[in-house]
Amino acid sequence: MPGKTVIISSGDPAGIGPWVSIKALAEVRLPYNTRCVLIGDEYILSKISGYRLVKKKVRIINLNNARHIKPGVINKQSGRASLEYLYKAVEMMKDNPSAALVTGPVSKEAVSLNERFLGHTEFLARAFSASEVLMMMVGKKLRVALLTRHLLLRKVSFFLRRHDFSQSISLMISALKGWFGISRPRVGVCSFNPHAGVDTFLKEEEKAILAILKKFKNQRVNFIGPYPADSVFRKAREEKWDCVLSLYHDQAMIPFRLLEFEKGVNLTVGLPIVRTSPAHGVAAGLVRTPYLIKPGSMKEAVNLASRLLSLQNL
Repeated sequence: MPGKTVIISSGDPAGIGPWVSIKALAEVRLPYNTRCVLIGDEYILSKISGYRLVKKKVRIINLNNARHIKPGVINKQSGRASLEYLYKAVEMMKDNPSAALVTGPVSKEAVSLNERFLGHTEFLARAFSASEVLMMMVGKKLRVALLTRHLLLRKVSFFLRRHDFSQSISLMISALKGWFGISRPRVGVCSFNPHAGVDTFLKEEEKAILAILKKFKNQRVNFIGPYPADSVFRKAREEKWDCVLSLYHDQAMIPFRLLEFEKGVNLTVGLPIVRTSPAHGVAAGLVRTPYLIKPGSMKEAVNLASRLLSLQNL
C-alpha cells in the first residue's frame, strides 16, 4: 500500500458502522496521495446505497464473516465479526507506518462475549504497547480530554486522589500544540464535586488535580479552574477555550454529544499511530430505517485521520 492510507474497520456488521462507512466514503474527498481501505463483509456492504461508487475508489477487504448475521440484531456473532475486522486493521497498520486507522462503532457487550473488551482505546493501547493513552473528543467548537475513561463512577474519586495523571495531561498538551497548532493552549478544568466543592471550597479530588497541574506551570499552557462541570462547557464555548479537561466519562460525553453529536470525533492520543472514530455507537435500531442514518461523524473521523496523518509524516 504505497503512499498514505486510511484504514477503516467497519464496526459491528449488525449496526450502522457499515452504513456510515459507505455513506461517508461516498462523500469524502481525500488528498490525491491518500487512499482508503475498508475492512468488512462485502455481503453486508454491497446492500448499502452508494456501495458501487465506493468500490470504484476504495479497496475493500472482504473477511466474509457476516453472511448469517441479521441486520439490527447485535449478538456474539456480530461481536466476533467486528473483532475480526479490528484485528485485521491492526495487522495492516503494523505493516504500514504511513497509515491511519478509523474504527467503526462496535458493541462492547457483544465483543465481550468473545473476549475481554473495555473499548477500542484500551484494545489499541494493548495492541501497540502504549503505556498511556488519552481519549480526546474533537468537535467543531469543542474539544474535551478525558482523564479517566471506562471506569465505574464509584472508583473515580479514588483514582483522582491516588493516581498521577501527569502523562495523560502531557499527551493532551502535545496534541493541542502538535496536531492542532495551538502554541499556548487554554484549558478549562472540570471539578469533580458539585460547585467545585461545597461553598467553592475545593475538596480532595480538586486539590489532587491542582497539585498535578502545578507541574506544568512552565510549559506554556493556561489551565483555568477547576470550574463546576455544570458551567465549564458553556464557558468553553463562549470564551473559545482550546480544550476542556474532564475527570470522568459521562462528565465529558453528555455535553459533547449534545453539542457535537453529528460531527464529533473520538481521537486517541498516545498511540504510535493516528486513530479516530465517530462519536456514536452501533445504533442497531436505525438499520431498519437507513434514511435516518447520518454519516457526518464518520466523515469527520476520516477527514481528521487524513489531516493528522499528513502532519505526522511531514
